[in-house]
Amino acid sequence: TTTVMVRTAAELVASRDADPFVGRGEDTGNVHLTFFAGAAPDPGDLAAYAPDTSVAVGGELHLFLPNGLGRSKLAAVLDRKLALCGTTRNWRTVFSFNETATSEKYTDVSNDALPAAIPC
Repeated sequence: TTTVMVRTAAELVASRDADPFVGRGEDTGNVHLTFFAGAAPDPGDLAAYAPDTSVAVGGELHLFLPNGLGRSKLAAVLDRKLALCGTTRNWRTVFSFNETATSEKYTDVSNDALPAAIPC
């Protein structure tokens, strides 16, 4: 069985707008977004993962990983230890999903009818 998570264009815009790290001027190369099928997990004491940090917003976990995803202690915990159905994308990919979902090509389609499928 394959689980697929779906986000509408409106949900992608809301995720983009809710990101606390881009809003404070962090390098988008270090910003990631993890989508979960359910609520975002509590990774526990974030001090243990410094300099990585995260903020949960609904079914997403916004991540700031200044040393990159591959070297991130926090990302490793989310991936291996929590074993939840989730997928992490870098900010450029999230922005690309958003641009596609809100492009003029889809102006005749309501945001609720235009899902962006994110495989899990």
